[in-house]
Amino acid sequence: MKQKNNPALSRAVELAKNAPIEEVIGAIIPLSKSGRNFDGLCPFHNDTSKGSFKVNPANGNFKCFACGEGGDAIAFVQKYYELGFIPAVVKTDLLMEYITEEEALSLLKGKKIKLKVPDITLPEKKTEPKEEQKKAPAYVI
Repeated sequence: MKQKNNPALSRAVELAKNAPIEEVIGAIIPLSKSGRNFDGLCPFHNDTSKGSFKVNPANGNFKCFACGEGGDAIAFVQKYYELGFIPAVVKTDLLMEYITEEEALSLLKGKKIKLKVPDITLPEKKTEPKEEQKKAPAYVI
């Protein structure tokens, strides 16, 4: 059955997808800065060595090099709280305080509502060129 278009839900998904991953995961587990990335203990297995769980804000993803779990902020919330996609989107927006609890309940019930925070300025994702896209230095021979 095809779900009808819900602008508030679309906006909630957009907000969650663009939420800074280090802030989303950092609201759930402790993270420490390590260069451009963040490290923490993986919550998906009995992790004892800090450094196997990495959060990369530039790419917007996390990865545990011990158990293999990885993904974006929504995937982390899905896995951590054992939620489906839409509940994880709503939980992410609640963690980031993009929506109120009342709005969250309405979204979860499938009601069409107008979010009270439609004008949140989303942070721009910083993208660096991939290694193969970086220009090689010119050498004079």
